[in-house]
Amino acid sequence: MYKPLAVLLLTFLVIGMVQAAVPAFITKSGKARCIIVLPNDASSGEKYAALELKNHIKQIAGVVLRLIPEVQYSAKTGPCISIGRTAMSKKYVSETQLNALGDDGYKVFARNGNLFFVGGRRRGSMYAVYEYLESLGVRWYSPDYTVIPKLGDVIMPAKPFVYTPKLWYRDQWWNNAPTNEWLARMRVNGSNGQDHTLSEEMGGSTTTIHGCHSYAILVPPGENFDKHPLWFALKPDGKRSPGEMCLTNPELREFVAQQVLADVRERKGRVDNYWVSQNDGGGGGCFCDRCTAERLAHGGKDSWSANTISFTNYVADTVGREFPKVRIKTLAYNYTQAAPLNIKASDNVLVEVCGNFGPGDDPHAKLVSAWSKVAKNISVYTYGGSNYGYWWPYANEWELGMQCPWALENGVKAFYVQGTALGKGSGLGRPAGVPVCAHGLGPIEGCEEGDQRLLQRVLRARRQVCY
Repeated sequence: MYKPLAVLLLTFLVIGMVQAAVPAFITKSGKARCIIVLPNDASSGEKYAALELKNHIKQIAGVVLRLIPEVQYSAKTGPCISIGRTAMSKKYVSETQLNALGDDGYKVFARNGNLFFVGGRRRGSMYAVYEYLESLGVRWYSPDYTVIPKLGDVIMPAKPFVYTPKLWYRDQWWNNAPTNEWLARMRVNGSNGQDHTLSEEMGGSTTTIHGCHSYAILVPPGENFDKHPLWFALKPDGKRSPGEMCLTNPELREFVAQQVLADVRERKGRVDNYWVSQNDGGGGGCFCDRCTAERLAHGGKDSWSANTISFTNYVADTVGREFPKVRIKTLAYNYTQAAPLNIKASDNVLVEVCGNFGPGDDPHAKLVSAWSKVAKNISVYTYGGSNYGYWWPYANEWELGMQCPWALENGVKAFYVQGTALGKGSGLGRPAGVPVCAHGLGPIEGCEEGDQRLLQRVLRARRQVCY
């Protein structure tokens, strides 16, 4: 008497398995199968993600998807693509899970015939859309060279994927006429190198105040050298130099700390990174007795970074008491490149270590390892173009591809590549800009491609664009 029931249950199971194997479509035979749904309180980044998806699907399949707020949607409307923090998404992604994604992390998954792009409310949903579009074959190889596949049927992803970028700051400087749209698609969230600050509509940029050589901005020699000569570096000839500062001078420390604090207050604390860093050039620091004694206590007479970290800590501690999330950023560069001994950087200090890095016994790699014992937060400033001639070929994409995974393993939190900067050419800079800010994203759970996926793309792009 139970046999018919067993057969019936088995039949339903088989039917369910067959149905589950049937792909869900966004477009089918040139017609829309879904509509796009946004949260009623959609953030600017979520709105931009929806527009990017809508515009690219139109180019891919020739179909215009309808876009509505969630208040206008019901299950009777049909399948949907939910972008951002909709009420529907809350059934599958808790607030705790969403917060864990940060600004840039995301999840993409299908449930009951609907597709969900959920992520950090600034940039996460945008990045989810871009990852999906790349899975369809879209490529933004340069600001003026995009590959758009032509597909009659656009299918929802068969497998879910979830990812939070391991580098919380990604930036580059290539002379490739970058547009804000292209930078957003490349997941660039910095503004230092490009002189482009993405609007909040595009997810916004990490806010960094000043450039990487800021001492002369904070304490202009023309205004201060005659009035405060002891603020400036004492050289071996016994003369003060306006090129660098006496970093142990207590009046100077307080002046800079209060100046930075006042600026952050005026910006209402909306600052991620604030540069307090040495001027460019290799002239060295201060030889006064106080600066020299501090260096001797932390590595020797040439341990210039001891003065840098001590000075930066003073500023960081002053600012951090009121704005603990603001990072004070400084350089390990040129004569300050070597890490000091027996001193720790404050938790809100970010040290940017400069050089061309490689794994193993590479000397610059050893620098990062040494700095990781001093600072909790480390950024890498590496070079993607030749400083001896920006027009020279500089085919180092493979090395860049190795640098990012290595940097992540060594606790690096931010990655910046100076490419052609203000120069021209330099290793075919237009396609070379593609992988820089995404090399370190690493494998994405549920995706087929691994660490080198963007490196492979840029090499293909070079063949397509240049050969």
